[in-house]
Amino acid sequence: MKRAAAILAVTCLVSAAPFGSSSRAQMPPRSSNVKCRNHIGSSAQVLVKRGLTFVDECFAKPSSPLPCNQVQVLRPGPFSGAATGFSLAQTFAAGIQNAWCVQQPDILANYPAARKGSGTINLVGPQVQLLINGSTTALQGSSLPGRGARRRCIRTIGKVRTKIARQVLAQAVSCQRAIDRNATSFGIISPTCLGPAPKASKRSRTVARACRGLTGADVGSCTPLPDCVIASATQTGHDLAVATYGARPDQQGQLCGNGVVDPGESCDEGPANNPTGACTDACEKAQCGDSKVEAGVEECDPGSQPGSSSPVTDDPDCNSDCKLTRCGDGTKQENPTTRPPEQCDDGNTVAGDGCSPTCQIESVTCPASGTMDVTVRFETSSSTFSSGNVAGIDISVDYPAPVSFPGSQFLPLEDPTDPASRIVLLGGPYDLYSVGALITLFDYDTYIRTVVSGGTLPSNGNNGFLIFNFPEIPFERIRFDCPAGTDIPGAGFKCIINGMINQVGGEISTDAQPDCKLTLPH
Repeated sequence: MKRAAAILAVTCLVSAAPFGSSSRAQMPPRSSNVKCRNHIGSSAQVLVKRGLTFVDECFAKPSSPLPCNQVQVLRPGPFSGAATGFSLAQTFAAGIQNAWCVQQPDILANYPAARKGSGTINLVGPQVQLLINGSTTALQGSSLPGRGARRRCIRTIGKVRTKIARQVLAQAVSCQRAIDRNATSFGIISPTCLGPAPKASKRSRTVARACRGLTGADVGSCTPLPDCVIASATQTGHDLAVATYGARPDQQGQLCGNGVVDPGESCDEGPANNPTGACTDACEKAQCGDSKVEAGVEECDPGSQPGSSSPVTDDPDCNSDCKLTRCGDGTKQENPTTRPPEQCDDGNTVAGDGCSPTCQIESVTCPASGTMDVTVRFETSSSTFSSGNVAGIDISVDYPAPVSFPGSQFLPLEDPTDPASRIVLLGGPYDLYSVGALITLFDYDTYIRTVVSGGTLPSNGNNGFLIFNFPEIPFERIRFDCPAGTDIPGAGFKCIINGMINQVGGEISTDAQPDCKLTLPH
């Protein structure tokens, strides 16, 4: 009943409008900041106390179906999906803190993830959770080991850790509170407040008695007992104090390398931080585009363009996926610095398909039939999605001598079902012959031009005859004449997009157009 009454009293205090709007609003800015900091310290102490209590309760049981080193799942609610004890404690602490800090932007700036109205505890809480879990794992493991002396030892280690961590945190909060009274700025906790554990000798003897004859390895704890327990628990108290107060924007980054994920950091592996590691020397999780090559994951890293989080794509030796460019990766590199330029790159290193294993255009041999089929296809990417529906396409296909095409200038549109048809529009996922589009074909003796415009797609209700939402779209097949058995330079065949328009007549920019590719016989 006492606890329920206390919660009700605090809840009423937090929600009372006169207190939240008038009393606090009349405080001088410095006074408001001091009171905010005081309540942050008190709220963090409440949260730490509850979290460590849940862990000790878990190890006090004969057995537990829940892992004792995962404080966030301990003390589950009365039904599935209900808030756990730690979640309720965090909400309770946040309620107290929000009433005092929501209008203190200078203090909230110490916590990069905290937003107005959400409170600092929403950032501090997860850090407290991680620190308690880490301490429990290091000193006690996830569950009770064996029976008798081993169990008694591990329980005692936990109780001593709880006392030391809480006392060290309480000392730090009290010390910082005194400093804040006369402070003009409020940032990271003063190093002078991170003192030794009180009654360390007494706590050490307690562990020594409970663990007599046992080593840390015997119970899954640290070594050597009992000194390592005192040192670890003291460090946990220091880490909790640092997490409680955060750091000013100009201080964020100073803590990188301490092994604790502090405000403004996405990771911190202490001495393992490395420019080529999963956690960088700036305490950021390694990712493609950060200009740092993650060992064993990335082959290169081109960095990001100013103002963009996407990797650059114009590095001649590094693709946007942080892999080194190579022949066969599907991207033609015309000016690489580490190897000869590529004339083609069809995504493989197979010989005889028009693009050699070294990405040079192969010659093709005219078939015995004296005709050769060239297929035009569009290769799309994420940028082509922005083009939406396409209502007009104008492309040209160059062809070299001694290849020829019968006719000149305007060409007839032949029956697509006739295998002998000289030009057939393939249409990809759509049949371009049945959508009412206007199709015009020209032959200029060195290139063939295809212009398609208009048309509708009643099947999906969209205007326009083509939507670029397929990785590859076959467009047309052209049947050329050639001297049977003659070698023909593949480099003489080229596909060029002269222009594209959308369904409202607007020009589609070149960066939103697909790549036009040719498939030659082989």
